[in-house]
Amino acid sequence: MFLITNHIFFDKIYDWLYLCKDFYDNTLPMSYIDIQNEINIIKSVINKNNFPISFCHNDLQSLNIIQHNNNIMFIDFEYSSYNYRAFDIANYFNEWAGLHIDKNMYPSHQQQLSFINSYLSNLSDSHYSLDSLFAEISFFSLCSHLFWALWALTQDHYSTLDFNYKHYASKRMFWYLSIRDSTISTLI
Repeated sequence: MFLITNHIFFDKIYDWLYLCKDFYDNTLPMSYIDIQNEINIIKSVINKNNFPISFCHNDLQSLNIIQHNNNIMFIDFEYSSYNYRAFDIANYFNEWAGLHIDKNMYPSHQQQLSFINSYLSNLSDSHYSLDSLFAEISFFSLCSHLFWALWALTQDHYSTLDFNYKHYASKRMFWYLSIRDSTISTLI
């Protein structure tokens, strides 16, 4: 068995943060300095905890899941890499809100627990409790918001697609800020 220490999360966060430095719009809910500070807080929480790293899809959402007969298949693996396991699950939950970020579509507490319970029951060697994994996933929902907010800001500058990436980034930042304190307090 070997220990995986290299993962995509901080590599991408720092890449996108660097890319958007020169054109960052400080009218967003979080300034460039705020985002840097939040990344440091996240890094501190991650360093204090032993979150498992595994091979992850990193863009798990309904458009990347196909059901055919009784089989479920994932597609679009362009973001796949090693990452924190809970990031994938948290991102999947966040993506329930869709591109327009309708928080009412976010899975209920019971739906999340049902998913997590099913996930744990399929692990052959799990020492995680439902509550500890729920807290871990809740924390990584913050990471997912920051991750995709920075991605959207770089897309806003570089993409030719007709999509309001800045608005999307803003909504992800607002959601991040609305849950940050209560979420981080459970892991400090």
